[in-house]
This record gives sequence, structure tokens and C-alpha cells, in this order.
Amino acid sequence: MHARGQGRIRFTGATAGFMPGSFQAVYKATKAFIKSFSSEFFERAEMQDTPIDG
Repeated sequence: MHARGQGRIRFTGATAGFMPGSFQAVYKATKAFIKSFSSEFFERAEMQDTPIDG
């Protein structure tokens, strides 16, 4: 992406990142990490005008 000067990043999380749960510690931790990492991502990268498309 860097070499081409373009690219996209898609963050895929789940509601599991918002709630605790038993027997799914790793799964829920990865979803919580995605939620934490992606919050304010576009503000920190100064990319607020980035279009969102499918």
C-alpha cells in the first residue's frame, strides 16, 4: 500500500468487544483490541475526509 501510495484498511469488530464473557477470553480480547485500536484512528491519521464505501 505504501509503495503504491494508496490502499484501504477495514476494521472488523463485533459487539463482543463491548462485553465480558466466560470461555471466550481470547476472542473477546481481540475484538476489544480492534475497538480500542480503531477508535480515533482516522483523527490520528488526519483522514477524516476519507470516504467509506463497500
